[in-house]
Amino acid sequence: LERAYKNFFEKRADFPSFKRKGCGDTLRYPDPKQIKLDEANSRIFLPKLGWLRYRNSRDVLGELRNVTV
Repeated sequence: LERAYKNFFEKRADFPSFKRKGCGDTLRYPDPKQIKLDEANSRIFLPKLGWLRYRNSRDVLGELRNVTV
């Protein structure tokens, strides 16, 4: 933040824009070999996060190719 203000006041950049947490916070796991799906218990295994619960609103048809959290 200090560097952003310094660049602004020295006319090297625009005024720093403030970003809110929660906007655009997504992760994508494109490798299906690292993802394990347990539909019976409504949970999914993702690397570095471990087992996570999810809302199983529909059955998964076919195979997983990528996951976006």
